[in-house]
Amino acid sequence: MKYKVISFYTEFDPNSKYYTHHAKRLIGECKNFNIDHHIVEVPSMGNYYANTRMKPQFVLDAMNEFKTPLIWLDVDSYITRPIDVKSYYAHDFAGVKRNLKDSIDYPIFAHCLYFNNTSSSIKLLNEWVRLCSEMHGRVGDHSQLVNAMRNTNIEYAFIHPNFTQYKINSSKENHTIGGTHGHSNYQSRH
Repeated sequence: MKYKVISFYTEFDPNSKYYTHHAKRLIGECKNFNIDHHIVEVPSMGNYYANTRMKPQFVLDAMNEFKTPLIWLDVDSYITRPIDVKSYYAHDFAGVKRNLKDSIDYPIFAHCLYFNNTSSSIKLLNEWVRLCSEMHGRVGDHSQLVNAMRNTNIEYAFIHPNFTQYKINSSKENHTIGGTHGHSNYQSRH
């Protein structure tokens, strides 16, 4: 079964090329591992949080356009080996398990997500879009994804810990989950 890695990038700081550099690198990694991908630049909404809230609409649009399972990766994630998604095909949705003290309230990270092309997944995406469209200020997409998961009562799987590596500076805890996640700017905001 086919799948596509998707992501977008934008620079909310006109003097920065942080996300642009990561996008070029991630595209190169997809090409290196022969991974079908759709990684594009989008106009900034003016700040980091508003930009993150564009994620669910982007994923939903990609699902409607490509009609295939999708893997969302934040553009500052890394792909360090071929991605094996066979074990997720039976699921509507999957995310990387969060092993922090607040994991009951927020069971997954939002930097690496699997969406199957199913009605349950599309229902989740529509609810996530709705919730993000109602938010303003310093609210990102992650909390709204968790709310959408609760509101739709979607069953989900955890992405295998060997899928990517995500380092969290503030907790001194590493999670291994299909590439490594970038650190600098991303970590300073979460």
